[in-house]
Amino acid sequence: MSIREFLDALRSTQGQHTLASVLEGPESGARLLLCEGVPVWPSRPEGLLARNLPALAGCGASGILTLENKRIFVEKFGGAPRLVICGGRHVAESVVRLAVMLGLPVTGLEERPEYADALRRAGAEKVLCGPYAENLTQVEGSAETYFVVATRAHETGRNLVCRLLLEKKKKKKVLNVDTGEIYENSKVHNNDKAFNKELSYIIV
Repeated sequence: MSIREFLDALRSTQGQHTLASVLEGPESGARLLLCEGVPVWPSRPEGLLARNLPALAGCGASGILTLENKRIFVEKFGGAPRLVICGGRHVAESVVRLAVMLGLPVTGLEERPEYADALRRAGAEKVLCGPYAENLTQVEGSAETYFVVATRAHETGRNLVCRLLLEKKKKKKVLNVDTGEIYENSKVHNNDKAFNKELSYIIV
């Protein structure tokens, strides 16, 4: 596992990278680089880090992680945050303007042409006009993709939150501006009964 191979793996991949380093124990010094949760260096990991790939891929921030009673330093880097705003009225427009001021790329989703145009005027980089269910299939999700639900009706917003939380490719945080709550995939299970119970608790 040379530095040259590490740099080659880094240059040849794009997205959110995670570098995990074992700090103690017999595997101290072992390292693993992941891109969007997939090992890229070494390509065939072994040992402690290989056994705990889901935990490493799901780590949301840099810091110390304990796996099998061993400390692992996890560093996140390389991912560019992106905002996806669902809805096109005054709240959504204000969120778009604020995001643009912060330098965040924004994708807008809206069913009505006049409100989709409002998102464009507010500065959204890309706007998809049409049914939300269809538009969501055109949005690439990542660990640095954040969805804001600001639709015109509570039921519409509820349905969108359901879809986003159950869609594993759309990670990871959803803000419902009607309630101020932030929801994460980890709060629900891919089970209709359990999901509906949890959804009633966190939204209603």
